[in-house]
Amino acid sequence: LNYPFNVGITLRNDGDATVDNYEVRLYVGEDLLCLAAGSPLAPQAVLNGIFTAVIDSCGYKLLRIEVRQPTDAG
Repeated sequence: LNYPFNVGITLRNDGDATVDNYEVRLYVGEDLLCLAAGSPLAPQAVLNGIFTAVIDSCGYKLLRIEVRQPTDAG
């Protein structure tokens, strides 16, 4: 509660084209905790990163990480 914690992420591009324009988002429930623009990810490349976040309430929390491209509808 109210202390920063780290969440490690690993992204892999299994496609055949470089992905240039995307965001990585960390949610707790429906609340957005962190947002980062992704760096270019070549085909078959792996990108490791860390989000640092703070949760300001007690209890069970569901953390969710999304990767979104501007063309994603939701």
